[in-house]
Amino acid sequence: MPDELLLPSCPFLWDSGRGSPIGGDILATINAEWIESLSHCALPQIESVRLVEAVHAAVGQLTAALAGEYPDLEAVRQVAAGLVDAGATDPVVVARSVPVLCDLAERAGHGRVDRVAAIVGAFGEGFARAAVDVTETRFEGMEAAYRNTPVAIVIGSAGGLIYEVNPTFERLMGVRADDWRGRPGYPLLPPDQRERALRQLGSGERFTSQGPLPQADGTEVWMAWTGLPATSKSGRHYMLGFGQDITEQRKATEALKWQALHDPLTSLANRRHLLEHLARTAASAGPTDEVGVCALDLDTFKPVNDLHGHLVGDQLLVEVAHRMQAAVGADCFLARVGGDEFVAVMVPPTDHDRICAILSGLQAALRAPFHIGGHILNVTVSVGAVLGPVAGRDLSQVLDAADQVLYEAKMQGADRLVLRRLTAGGDLESGPQLR
Repeated sequence: MPDELLLPSCPFLWDSGRGSPIGGDILATINAEWIESLSHCALPQIESVRLVEAVHAAVGQLTAALAGEYPDLEAVRQVAAGLVDAGATDPVVVARSVPVLCDLAERAGHGRVDRVAAIVGAFGEGFARAAVDVTETRFEGMEAAYRNTPVAIVIGSAGGLIYEVNPTFERLMGVRADDWRGRPGYPLLPPDQRERALRQLGSGERFTSQGPLPQADGTEVWMAWTGLPATSKSGRHYMLGFGQDITEQRKATEALKWQALHDPLTSLANRRHLLEHLARTAASAGPTDEVGVCALDLDTFKPVNDLHGHLVGDQLLVEVAHRMQAAVGADCFLARVGGDEFVAVMVPPTDHDRICAILSGLQAALRAPFHIGGHILNVTVSVGAVLGPVAGRDLSQVLDAADQVLYEAKMQGADRLVLRRLTAGGDLESGPQLR
């Protein structure tokens, strides 16, 4: 037999029964029949074009493998392995290929039962070995991902009992996997979110959850969980949980939120936070509930800045804020709204005596000298306060009214407190000041 007929690229196969080569039209027919047969297999990993290419190559390789006096069984094994490598991994591929193998064996003069059995057996063996290798490779890849992913993974029963957890889960929880196996998974969730999670999972829905999770060492991490029901190929139901440590993300988010609502120098609330606080107060206040809104201004701050510089001035503002906060405690809400301008809000129940007591204590706290940068500084504060209902009221008008009363206080000299009442319509009552 000519050597060139043994090459995989050969367009025909020697038919020993006829004593003449089989032309490309017959090989094309074999190609088409094999492709049609394999197209009924479950082959999600291979596209139709790739399947055509793989089968065409396999026919050429089988032509070469069967062209000799004895079939090259190792080459047959390689043909099967090539199909697996191309993505034809469904075991039904072997059964669907048997008629093609028998046809080619018969045409190549290997029609004896033992020869055909050897060829089919070699094909099946090559397919099985390659399929096992692919399966093991995929399994090892998935196992490596399972063990090394930064996400905590929990696999549980349909009822929520934990079957298995990955090493990241052990690291985040600070406990061994054995300590969780067989236990219910709901303690991983914040108590107020467990009922919702169980309800959603029971309905076949996924759920998401965020919250603190106590650690074995007494510390706490914030976890974001996603849970979903899953079904295996065999029809068995599972619960899968994926958790991520978001402690640092939460800290960063909380820091950004804090910065958006606070004065960076004094750490008091800023104007935005003040307006939000007033809005919440107005929304929760009853028609007769009265609120105290007080505008405060340092009397001698500008001379300190002019004489000692802005660094000393900034340090003075920080100390003033500390003293003010210590003086009022939790009894009122403090905000810095300008250079040396502050606002204090006293929520219901508030009356004339309560406002006067709090603000008198605040003024007294600031009268003591401040020792900053080797300087002894004396500061007083003027206060303009309004008392009245805020439910349904334009809060900017309330702040404007407090500023107006503050101006009245400063016109009377330093370290003065003026308190006036707001009418139901939002105007300042006329008449003598309350203090």
